[in-house]
Amino acid sequence: MVETPITWWVALWMSYSYVATVALAAESLRFEGWISGDTARKVIHVGVGIWAVPTVFLFDDWKMAVLPPLTFVVVNFVIHRFRLLPGLGDDPTNLGTVFFPISFAGLLALFFRPGEAGDAGYAAVAGLLCMALGDAAAAIVGKRYGTRRYIVFGHARTMEGSFAMFLVSGVAVAVVLFTMAGLDLHPALALGLVSGTAAAGIEAFCPYGSDNLFVPVGIAGLVFALVEIVNAAVGA
Repeated sequence: MVETPITWWVALWMSYSYVATVALAAESLRFEGWISGDTARKVIHVGVGIWAVPTVFLFDDWKMAVLPPLTFVVVNFVIHRFRLLPGLGDDPTNLGTVFFPISFAGLLALFFRPGEAGDAGYAAVAGLLCMALGDAAAAIVGKRYGTRRYIVFGHARTMEGSFAMFLVSGVAVAVVLFTMAGLDLHPALALGLVSGTAAAGIEAFCPYGSDNLFVPVGIAGLVFALVEIVNAAVGA
């Protein structure tokens, strides 16, 4: 997957700088009153999540690639535990900001093997984009247009939000499989449909920010398994 790897320390510098810039920009906008705390969280969520794409092209060693998300596991836990940025984390029971970098690092460690035959970095990217883009779409659509509510484990969801999660996650997975996993358009769309359905289902059952862990991990595993099945069928 990595054709012209750059120096590892440059890749690390770019990763830390990017995430810090996104977080500081969002917090500055929130502090100035231009956006709400909820919007700031979504900006950071989406901004950090999409960094999964350049990550698999910047790094030529998965052990270096996991360092930034592991760092932010610690940083985000300290911020959450001591409420250093209360405007970005109003619910003390929600550990979503900690779960997301855990899933980021874990998926890279499991699937990302640049330059090796078994590299499945596409699975990590697919899972993380489902969470970053799909969850943000679900929250925005659900709050603005959600009218059909349902309750799962005491937490309210909307049909409109879940449909947005399904649609955006499905499209994200299809694009990743078509561009990174080498699948043809039709199987990529079919697997996107299955993955979007799974993402919406997992998200509906995950309270207290745990969807930031279970959605990317679940979808990455599902995508990897489905691609292996498709490739085996084509090979047969």
